Amino acid sequence: MSKRIVIILMLLPFLSGCKRTATDEGDNKKGVTEVTVTTVYSGYIQDNIELTGTTSYQKKVLVSAPISAFVTNTYVKIGSRIRTGQKLFEIESKEHQALAKMDTYSKLGKIIVRAQHPGVITSMEVQTGSYMMEGAVLCTFADVSSLVFHINVPYEDHRYMIPNGRCVIVLPDNTRLNARIGSSLLSAEDMSQVQPYIAKAQTKLLPEGMNVKVLIPKRNNAKCRQIIPKSALQSDETMQRFWIMKVARNKAIKVPVTIGRSNQSEVEIVSPRISTSDVIVNNGAYALPDQASVKIVNKQ
Repeated sequence: MSKRIVIILMLLPFLSGCKRTATDEGDNKKGVTEVTVTTVYSGYIQDNIELTGTTSYQKKVLVSAPISAFVTNTYVKIGSRIRTGQKLFEIESKEHQALAKMDTYSKLGKIIVRAQHPGVITSMEVQTGSYMMEGAVLCTFADVSSLVFHINVPYEDHRYMIPNGRCVIVLPDNTRLNARIGSSLLSAEDMSQVQPYIAKAQTKLLPEGMNVKVLIPKRNNAKCRQIIPKSALQSDETMQRFWIMKVARNKAIKVPVTIGRSNQSEVEIVSPRISTSDVIVNNGAYALPDQASVKIVNKQ
Protein backbone atom coordinates (compact mmCIF):
# COMPACT_ATOMS: atom_id res chain seq x y z
CA MET A 1 0.00 0.00 0.00
CA SER A 2 2.78 2.40 0.94
CA LYS A 3 4.53 1.67 -2.37
CA ARG A 4 1.38 2.70 -4.31
CA ILE A 5 1.22 6.00 -2.39
CA VAL A 6 4.86 6.73 -3.18
CA ILE A 7 4.33 6.02 -6.91
CA ILE A 8 1.23 8.26 -7.04
CA LEU A 9 3.11 11.09 -5.33
CA MET A 10 5.94 10.75 -7.86
CA LEU A 11 3.48 10.94 -10.81
CA LEU A 12 1.56 13.98 -9.55
CA PRO A 13 4.02 16.64 -10.94
CA PHE A 14 4.03 14.92 -14.35
CA LEU A 15 0.22 14.78 -14.52
CA SER A 16 -0.01 18.41 -13.40
CA GLY A 17 2.45 19.45 -16.15
CA CYS A 18 0.43 17.63 -18.79
CA LYS A 19 -2.71 19.46 -17.68
CA ARG A 20 -0.98 22.83 -17.91
CA THR A 21 0.34 22.01 -21.40
CA ALA A 22 -3.14 21.09 -22.57
CA THR A 23 -4.51 24.31 -21.11
CA ASP A 24 -1.78 26.41 -22.82
CA GLU A 25 -2.50 24.75 -26.17
CA GLY A 26 -6.16 25.58 -25.74
CA ASP A 27 -5.32 29.23 -25.09
CA ASN A 28 -3.18 29.35 -28.25
CA LYS A 29 -6.05 28.00 -30.31
CA LYS A 30 -8.08 30.91 -29.05
CA GLY A 31 -5.35 33.27 -30.32
CA VAL A 32 -5.99 37.02 -30.28
CA THR A 33 -4.77 39.12 -33.24
CA GLU A 34 -3.39 42.56 -32.53
CA VAL A 35 -4.77 45.20 -34.90
CA THR A 36 -4.79 48.92 -35.47
CA VAL A 37 -8.09 50.54 -36.27
CA THR A 38 -9.56 53.56 -38.02
CA THR A 39 -12.96 55.11 -38.76
CA VAL A 40 -14.83 56.21 -41.87
CA TYR A 41 -14.87 59.89 -42.83
CA SER A 42 -16.71 61.98 -45.43
CA GLY A 43 -15.14 63.36 -48.58
CA TYR A 44 -14.60 62.62 -52.25
CA ILE A 45 -11.78 61.41 -54.43
CA GLN A 46 -11.16 63.51 -57.51
CA ASP A 47 -11.31 61.57 -60.76
CA ASN A 48 -8.49 62.58 -63.12
CA ILE A 49 -7.52 61.88 -66.68
CA GLU A 50 -3.82 61.24 -67.23
CA LEU A 51 -2.15 62.83 -70.24
CA THR A 52 1.42 63.32 -71.40
CA GLY A 53 3.38 66.50 -71.99
CA THR A 54 6.83 67.95 -72.64
CA THR A 55 8.75 70.97 -71.42
CA SER A 56 9.39 73.83 -73.82
CA TYR A 57 10.71 77.39 -73.73
CA GLN A 58 8.51 79.79 -75.67
CA LYS A 59 11.04 82.62 -75.88
CA LYS A 60 14.44 81.94 -77.41
CA VAL A 61 16.97 84.64 -78.17
CA LEU A 62 19.49 84.46 -81.01
CA VAL A 63 22.79 86.19 -80.33
CA SER A 64 24.29 87.42 -83.62
CA ALA A 65 27.69 88.75 -84.59
CA PRO A 66 27.50 92.56 -84.92
CA ILE A 67 30.39 92.59 -87.42
CA SER A 68 32.39 90.09 -89.45
CA ALA A 69 35.06 88.94 -87.03
CA PHE A 70 37.06 86.18 -85.38
CA VAL A 71 35.87 84.73 -82.06
CA THR A 72 38.83 85.23 -79.76
CA ASN A 73 37.22 84.30 -76.44
CA THR A 74 34.17 82.23 -75.45
CA TYR A 75 32.81 82.78 -71.94
CA VAL A 76 29.80 80.42 -71.94
CA LYS A 77 28.84 76.88 -72.93
CA ILE A 78 25.63 74.92 -73.47
CA GLY A 79 23.68 74.87 -70.21
CA SER A 80 25.28 78.02 -68.82
CA ARG A 81 22.80 80.17 -66.92
CA ILE A 82 23.40 83.80 -67.85
CA ARG A 83 22.34 87.16 -66.48
CA THR A 84 21.71 90.45 -68.23
CA GLY A 85 24.99 92.14 -69.19
CA GLN A 86 27.11 89.02 -68.78
CA LYS A 87 29.98 88.46 -71.20
CA LEU A 88 29.27 85.86 -73.87
CA PHE A 89 32.00 86.30 -76.51
CA GLU A 90 34.93 88.46 -77.43
CA ILE A 91 35.33 89.04 -81.17
CA GLU A 92 37.97 90.84 -83.23
CA SER A 93 37.74 92.03 -86.81
CA LYS A 94 40.46 91.45 -89.36
CA GLU A 95 41.20 95.16 -89.28
CA HIS A 96 41.79 95.03 -85.51
CA GLN A 97 44.25 92.19 -85.89
CA ALA A 98 46.08 94.14 -88.60
CA LEU A 99 46.20 97.37 -86.55
CA ALA A 100 46.52 95.84 -83.07
CA LYS A 101 50.15 96.95 -82.68
CA MET A 102 49.25 100.59 -83.23
CA ASP A 103 48.14 102.22 -79.97
CA THR A 104 45.83 104.64 -81.76
CA TYR A 105 43.78 101.78 -83.22
CA SER A 106 44.29 99.11 -80.50
CA LYS A 107 40.58 99.03 -79.58
CA LEU A 108 39.17 99.41 -83.06
CA GLY A 109 37.25 96.33 -84.19
CA LYS A 110 37.40 94.56 -80.80
CA ILE A 111 33.96 93.92 -79.31
CA ILE A 112 32.63 92.17 -76.21
CA VAL A 113 29.24 90.55 -76.95
CA ARG A 114 27.01 90.62 -73.84
CA ALA A 115 23.64 89.07 -72.95
CA GLN A 116 20.65 91.40 -73.34
CA HIS A 117 18.34 89.13 -71.29
CA PRO A 118 18.72 86.47 -68.57
CA GLY A 119 18.43 82.85 -69.71
CA VAL A 120 20.11 79.51 -70.33
CA ILE A 121 22.35 78.72 -73.29
CA THR A 122 20.67 76.02 -75.41
CA SER A 123 23.01 75.91 -78.42
CA MET A 124 26.47 77.11 -79.44
CA GLU A 125 27.24 77.79 -83.10
CA VAL A 126 30.86 78.91 -82.77
CA GLN A 127 34.01 78.22 -80.82
CA THR A 128 37.17 80.18 -80.10
CA GLY A 129 39.01 80.77 -83.38
CA SER A 130 35.91 80.69 -85.61
CA TYR A 131 35.41 83.39 -88.19
CA MET A 132 31.83 84.67 -88.40
CA MET A 133 30.18 86.91 -90.95
CA GLU A 134 28.13 89.86 -89.76
CA GLY A 135 24.69 88.70 -88.61
CA ALA A 136 25.70 85.05 -88.15
CA VAL A 137 24.31 83.34 -85.04
CA LEU A 138 26.82 82.89 -82.24
CA CYS A 139 24.56 81.11 -79.76
CA THR A 140 20.93 80.68 -78.70
CA PHE A 141 19.58 81.01 -75.19
CA ALA A 142 16.16 80.41 -73.68
CA ASP A 143 14.41 82.88 -71.41
CA VAL A 144 13.89 80.88 -68.18
CA SER A 145 10.66 82.74 -67.43
CA SER A 146 9.12 81.42 -70.66
CA LEU A 147 9.06 77.75 -69.58
CA VAL A 148 5.76 76.04 -70.43
CA PHE A 149 4.43 72.49 -70.60
CA HIS A 150 2.93 71.30 -73.87
CA ILE A 151 0.06 68.92 -73.01
CA ASN A 152 -0.98 66.39 -75.64
CA VAL A 153 -4.80 66.31 -75.52
CA PRO A 154 -6.92 63.84 -77.54
CA TYR A 155 -9.91 65.52 -79.14
CA GLU A 156 -12.42 63.63 -76.94
CA ASP A 157 -10.80 65.08 -73.79
CA HIS A 158 -10.98 68.74 -74.83
CA ARG A 159 -14.03 69.26 -72.62
CA TYR A 160 -11.82 68.91 -69.54
CA MET A 161 -9.36 71.61 -70.65
CA ILE A 162 -10.82 74.67 -68.94
CA PRO A 163 -8.86 77.92 -69.51
CA ASN A 164 -7.05 78.94 -66.32
CA GLY A 165 -8.15 75.62 -64.81
CA ARG A 166 -5.94 73.68 -62.45
CA CYS A 167 -3.85 70.64 -63.31
CA VAL A 168 -0.94 68.74 -61.78
CA ILE A 169 2.37 68.21 -63.57
CA VAL A 170 4.26 65.08 -62.45
CA LEU A 171 7.99 65.18 -63.23
CA PRO A 172 10.07 62.01 -63.84
CA ASP A 173 11.28 62.10 -60.20
CA ASN A 174 7.59 62.22 -59.07
CA THR A 175 7.80 65.88 -58.07
CA ARG A 176 4.32 67.38 -58.41
CA LEU A 177 3.76 70.91 -59.65
CA ASN A 178 0.49 72.81 -59.44
CA ALA A 179 -0.11 74.34 -62.85
CA ARG A 180 -2.67 76.41 -64.74
CA ILE A 181 -4.06 75.47 -68.14
CA GLY A 182 -3.55 78.09 -70.83
CA SER A 183 -4.51 78.34 -74.47
CA SER A 184 -4.52 75.61 -77.09
CA LEU A 185 -2.31 75.58 -80.17
CA LEU A 186 -3.99 75.60 -83.57
CA SER A 187 -2.09 72.67 -85.03
CA ALA A 188 -2.65 68.94 -84.39
CA GLU A 189 -0.07 66.19 -84.71
CA ASP A 190 -0.51 64.18 -87.92
CA MET A 191 -0.02 60.68 -86.51
CA SER A 192 -1.61 60.82 -83.06
CA GLN A 193 -4.20 63.53 -83.83
CA VAL A 194 -3.73 65.22 -80.47
CA GLN A 195 -3.90 68.97 -80.00
CA PRO A 196 -1.31 70.62 -77.74
CA TYR A 197 -2.38 72.85 -74.86
CA ILE A 198 -0.06 75.04 -72.83
CA ALA A 199 0.22 74.92 -69.03
CA LYS A 200 2.44 77.04 -66.77
CA ALA A 201 3.88 76.28 -63.35
CA GLN A 202 6.41 77.85 -61.01
CA THR A 203 9.45 75.57 -60.90
CA LYS A 204 13.20 75.34 -61.01
CA LEU A 205 15.17 75.21 -64.25
CA LEU A 206 14.15 72.17 -66.30
CA PRO A 207 15.64 70.75 -69.50
CA GLU A 208 13.71 71.33 -72.70
CA GLY A 209 11.96 68.32 -74.19
CA MET A 210 11.55 66.46 -70.88
CA ASN A 211 8.54 64.11 -70.79
CA VAL A 212 6.05 64.63 -67.95
CA LYS A 213 2.68 63.27 -66.82
CA VAL A 214 -0.26 65.66 -66.55
CA LEU A 215 -3.28 65.02 -64.31
CA ILE A 216 -6.43 66.89 -65.39
CA PRO A 217 -9.42 66.82 -62.98
CA LYS A 218 -12.75 65.82 -64.46
CA ARG A 219 -15.52 68.33 -63.80
CA ASN A 220 -18.16 65.81 -62.82
CA ASN A 221 -19.54 67.29 -59.58
CA ALA A 222 -18.37 64.34 -57.50
CA LYS A 223 -20.67 63.58 -54.59
CA CYS A 224 -19.46 63.39 -51.01
CA ARG A 225 -18.74 59.76 -50.17
CA GLN A 226 -17.63 57.60 -47.28
CA ILE A 227 -13.82 57.36 -47.32
CA ILE A 228 -11.53 54.85 -45.60
CA PRO A 229 -7.78 54.25 -45.85
CA LYS A 230 -6.94 51.80 -48.61
CA SER A 231 -5.12 49.60 -46.08
CA ALA A 232 -8.48 48.93 -44.35
CA LEU A 233 -10.01 47.39 -47.49
CA GLN A 234 -9.76 43.62 -48.05
CA SER A 235 -10.46 41.71 -51.29
CA ASP A 236 -10.42 38.26 -52.82
CA GLU A 237 -7.76 37.13 -55.29
CA THR A 238 -9.83 38.23 -58.30
CA MET A 239 -10.39 41.75 -56.91
CA GLN A 240 -14.13 41.25 -57.49
CA ARG A 241 -15.35 41.05 -53.89
CA PHE A 242 -14.43 43.56 -51.20
CA TRP A 243 -15.02 43.80 -47.47
CA ILE A 244 -13.94 45.53 -44.30
CA MET A 245 -13.55 44.16 -40.77
CA LYS A 246 -15.55 46.05 -38.14
CA VAL A 247 -14.62 45.59 -34.49
CA ALA A 248 -17.36 44.99 -31.92
CA ARG A 249 -16.80 43.53 -28.45
CA ASN A 250 -13.24 42.50 -29.37
CA LYS A 251 -14.47 40.55 -32.41
CA ALA A 252 -13.69 41.28 -36.07
CA ILE A 253 -16.91 41.15 -38.11
CA LYS A 254 -16.69 40.80 -41.89
CA VAL A 255 -18.79 43.41 -43.74
CA PRO A 256 -19.03 43.17 -47.59
CA VAL A 257 -18.79 46.58 -49.29
CA THR A 258 -19.17 48.18 -52.71
CA ILE A 259 -16.34 50.55 -53.57
CA GLY A 260 -16.09 53.61 -55.81
CA ARG A 261 -13.08 55.71 -56.80
CA SER A 262 -9.69 55.28 -55.22
CA ASN A 263 -6.24 56.81 -55.20
CA GLN A 264 -2.91 55.70 -53.78
CA SER A 265 -4.04 55.94 -50.15
CA GLU A 266 -7.85 56.16 -49.99
CA VAL A 267 -10.96 54.44 -51.34
CA GLU A 268 -14.65 55.39 -51.49
CA ILE A 269 -17.24 53.11 -49.87
CA VAL A 270 -20.48 53.39 -51.87
CA SER A 271 -22.46 50.93 -49.72
CA PRO A 272 -23.46 50.00 -47.06
CA ARG A 273 -23.76 53.04 -44.89
CA ILE A 274 -21.12 53.00 -42.15
CA SER A 275 -21.39 55.03 -38.98
CA THR A 276 -18.53 57.35 -38.10
CA SER A 277 -18.55 55.68 -34.67
CA ASP A 278 -17.85 52.24 -36.16
CA VAL A 279 -14.34 50.95 -35.53
CA ILE A 280 -12.67 49.39 -38.62
CA VAL A 281 -9.51 47.30 -38.71
CA ASN A 282 -6.82 49.23 -40.55
CA ASN A 283 -3.74 47.01 -40.18
CA GLY A 284 -3.85 43.34 -39.27
CA ALA A 285 -6.97 42.30 -41.20
CA TYR A 286 -5.19 40.25 -43.88
CA ALA A 287 -6.51 36.62 -43.78
CA LEU A 288 -8.41 37.46 -40.59
CA PRO A 289 -11.51 35.22 -40.38
CA ASP A 290 -14.99 36.43 -39.52
CA GLN A 291 -15.65 36.63 -35.76
CA ALA A 292 -11.91 36.42 -34.97
CA SER A 293 -10.79 37.72 -31.58
CA VAL A 294 -8.78 40.93 -31.85
CA LYS A 295 -6.94 43.30 -29.59
CA ILE A 296 -6.70 46.98 -30.51
CA VAL A 297 -3.13 48.16 -29.97
CA ASN A 298 -3.64 51.75 -31.12
CA LYS A 299 -6.31 53.81 -32.89
CA GLN A 300 -5.36 55.66 -36.08
